[in-house]
Amino acid sequence: MRRLPTIFLTVLLLPALLSAAEDTTAADATERGRSLARILDVLLLPDEDQAGAKRTVLFLLDATDSLRTADFATELESALSRNAEGLAGTRIAVARVGDSGGPVCPPTDDFALPVKAAATIVANPEKAFQNVYYEVRRMAGALAGAAGARQIVLLTLENGDVEDDLAATVAALKRADVRLSVVAGASYH
Repeated sequence: MRRLPTIFLTVLLLPALLSAAEDTTAADATERGRSLARILDVLLLPDEDQAGAKRTVLFLLDATDSLRTADFATELESALSRNAEGLAGTRIAVARVGDSGGPVCPPTDDFALPVKAAATIVANPEKAFQNVYYEVRRMAGALAGAAGARQIVLLTLENGDVEDDLAATVAALKRADVRLSVVAGASYH
């Protein structure tokens, strides 16, 4: 029996991620331990019923100063290492918002390659606002042929509300049977 397409739009706010100061936000007060490391741990691992099954996770990076400051590549490398056992059967890809081609790092089970691609992307931040959901639609199409479960993790710490056609994005995700998780920031320091 074919499983119905699923789309999960998970918006995880990272208000204190970038702050070296002791500023306290509502998120800090209500959810201890909120960090990029914790978010990556949650998003990387498959659902229990998919453990060990083939799946592809594409990190779509909106390369801004905030993502560079958050040291995303190092955080990704640590998360992949911490969760290596649970990632059996998982291939990781990396793409950059605003690039006209496909993923910078195509899906691979050699986790050093997406980390290297992420480091290169975040080292060169973009200052202009990007249409992040247009890129989600493009990458959903690129993942459509991948075996197993497919997931896009959009990291957009500064442009999370920049989109042109959310309905078309949802339709593209449904067509490709791709799950979407969005990591967006609420405040920047």
